[in-house]
Amino acid sequence: MQYLTTDDNADMGRVVDQWLHELCQTYSLTQCQQAAFLLGQWAGNGWQWCDGDEYAWVLKSFVNWANDHDIILNWAIPVLLRGWE
Repeated sequence: MQYLTTDDNADMGRVVDQWLHELCQTYSLTQCQQAAFLLGQWAGNGWQWCDGDEYAWVLKSFVNWANDHDIILNWAIPVLLRGWE
């Protein structure tokens, strides 16, 4: 199990890169680039909102992927997802 206590370190970058790599095995490069862009907007907005991902598909996908890989995002994201699933 891996615990990430902040989103501003190299470990978070590696986790995002791994998620995108796996995402691109299923989706097109264009779709993966869009997902990366939207996840960057989520991060840039303190994980509170993102234009273009109103239903939080990208955020949910990332958090669910992290959970499936025993990666604990130990800051605000899990709190935001309560009740969304």
